[in-house]
Amino acid sequence: MEKPTQIRSRLPNAFIRFLIVQALFTAAITICNIFTNTFILRVTGDSTGVKYYNMVLGGVQPFAMVVACYVAKRFSAECSQRIGLGCYAGMYLIMAVLAEDSIPYILYIGAMGAVAAGFYYTAYAVQLVEYLTDGTRDQAHGAMGIVTGIISLGLPFLSAAIISAFGGFNGYRALFVLGFVISAAAIGFTFRLPTSSNNHKDEYLRVFRAVLAGRAERAAMLSSLLSGVYGGLLSFFLNVLLFSLISSEYLVSLNTSLGGICSILGSFIYMRTICPSRRVKCMYISVSALVLAASVLFFRLSAVTVIAFNLLYCLLNVFMSNPCVTAYLHVIERNPQLRNCSSEVHAVREIYYGIGRVAGVALTLILPQTNSGSVLSIVVVLAFQFVAAHLVSVMGTADPS
Repeated sequence: MEKPTQIRSRLPNAFIRFLIVQALFTAAITICNIFTNTFILRVTGDSTGVKYYNMVLGGVQPFAMVVACYVAKRFSAECSQRIGLGCYAGMYLIMAVLAEDSIPYILYIGAMGAVAAGFYYTAYAVQLVEYLTDGTRDQAHGAMGIVTGIISLGLPFLSAAIISAFGGFNGYRALFVLGFVISAAAIGFTFRLPTSSNNHKDEYLRVFRAVLAGRAERAAMLSSLLSGVYGGLLSFFLNVLLFSLISSEYLVSLNTSLGGICSILGSFIYMRTICPSRRVKCMYISVSALVLAASVLFFRLSAVTVIAFNLLYCLLNVFMSNPCVTAYLHVIERNPQLRNCSSEVHAVREIYYGIGRVAGVALTLILPQTNSGSVLSIVVVLAFQFVAAHLVSVMGTADPS
C-alpha cells in the first residue's frame, strides 16, 4: 500500500505567507456566508430572498473572473487579489452604514460580493499552482482546512456575541464593521506575497478548445460543475434551514462552531492519510455516508437532526471536495498548454462551477417549499457527487490533451 509520507515534502514559505492571507479572507467570508444570510432572513422573514441572493453570488462570479484574469495577466495575481478584498471591504462598509435599509439593494450587494470572490479566487487558483506541487497539494489543502475549521470554531460565537451585545440591527452593523477591518487587514498582508509570474496575452479561445479536447480536461470541468451543485447549496442552506426551524443566531453559531471542530478533525485526517491514489475511494465512501445520513432527515427533521447531519457533513466534506480540486490542479500541471494559461483555465472552471451553484439553488426553488422538499434537495445534490467521484478517477487515468 502506498504510504502518504513517501510523497510529502515541506510546504514552501510562500505558501505559509499565502495561508495568512487565506485565513483573514476566510474570516471575512465566514461573516458573509453565515450572517448576511441570517440578516436577510431576520429582516424579511422569508428564505426566498436568501436563495436569490446566493444565486446572484454564483451567477455573477464567473463573469467577474473573466475581468479578473485580464487584471492578473496585465498586472499580477496579487493585484486581482487586492481588488477582490477591496470589494469585500466596500460591501461590508455599505451594509454597516445602511443596515436594514440595505435590503432593497441586497441583490446588487450580492453582485458586489460575487465580483469580490471572482477577483480573489482568480489569484487564489494561480497562487496554488505556483506555490505547490502534486506531492504537497493534499497536505496544503489539509492545512487550509484546519485553518478554516479553527476560524469556523471561534468566529461565529464572537459574531453572535457582537450582535447580542449591540442589539438588533446595530449588532449587525458592528459585525459588518468587523468584516471591513478584517478585509482591510488581508489587503495589507498581500504585499508580503511574492509576485506571481504571468504573461500578458489572454488565451480564452485556446483554453476553451483545450478543456474540451482532452478526456481528463473535460472530466475536470464537469466535476467542477457537480461540485458547484452541492457546494453552492450546502454552503448556506443548512444554516438557513436551521434558522427557519429556530430563529436564533446563537444556535446558528453553535452549529457552525461544532462544524468547525469536525472540519478540523476531517482536515487533519485527510492531511495525514490521503494521497493521489486514495482520492477516488475516499470520495465514494464520504458521498455514500452523506446520502444515507441525509435520507434519515425525511423521517425526522428538527434542529437536533440538522445539526447532527451538519457535523457529519463538515467531517466528510474535505474528503468529497478536495479530491476534485487537487485532481483538477494536477490536470493543469500535466498540460503545459493549460499551465501557461492558468488564470484563464481557472476562470473557465469557475464558469462551470458557477453554473452548478445556480443549478443547486434553483433546485430548491423548483422543488416543493416544504421540509420534505428541502431534504430532497440535499439528497439529490449529494447523489450527483457519485458522478464527480468517477470523473476524478478519469482525471487520474486519462492522458491530458
